[in-house]
Amino acid sequence: MYPDQIEHRFFEQVPQTFTRSLLRAVFTARRLTWDHCQAEFPREEADNVRPWYARGKIESLMREAAELVDGMSSKVLKTPKSGWNHTEITIGSVLLTAAGVQTPCGSVDKAEFRRGLAKSNQYSLFRDEDGDGILYALLLHSPYHLKSPDDKQKFGYLPGSAYIAFPAADLDSYAHTINLFDRYPEIVEANYPQEWDGVSRLRYLRYARKSFWDVA
Repeated sequence: MYPDQIEHRFFEQVPQTFTRSLLRAVFTARRLTWDHCQAEFPREEADNVRPWYARGKIESLMREAAELVDGMSSKVLKTPKSGWNHTEITIGSVLLTAAGVQTPCGSVDKAEFRRGLAKSNQYSLFRDEDGDGILYALLLHSPYHLKSPDDKQKFGYLPGSAYIAFPAADLDSYAHTINLFDRYPEIVEANYPQEWDGVSRLRYLRYARKSFWDVA
């Protein structure tokens, strides 16, 4: 399928009320994670704990959002030969999981469950003319990269990006990506720090785009 066909098939089955909820969940989870880790740990330990705490928050919020959508289900599975649980959201022939990445649309960890789901995705994207295969999507979220220690203390709670991405079978690339910041600017607007001016907001949106990091 071409990128516009992938996107059309995804939104045929996934209501945008849910994808809006996913973006809100990313902002909410990052804020809760930042506040909790700042309160509970010294800075050095907080930096270590934060990615795992954010993962738990985002996945639990995903499941809460899925409960509000007719026909959507969620389940928590333990990856074989691993102690890690992960959440799978399904509706129709779309299956969604989440992953934290270092930069917008960065590479995901090649966990066994992702490799298996990505192989199904390959069939759907490249061979399934009738659209009956599983379309595997990833909610990718990244931290906001700040050079100034002062800025990190003030704005480190912000996510750096949020994308829906459709991975290739080897998980080394994406057949198509959807920038949720660009798609739902009103949600981003509601989460800007009050002290930010127009230049700061535009810079934040620029840093949230894959294209910025591709040439950086």
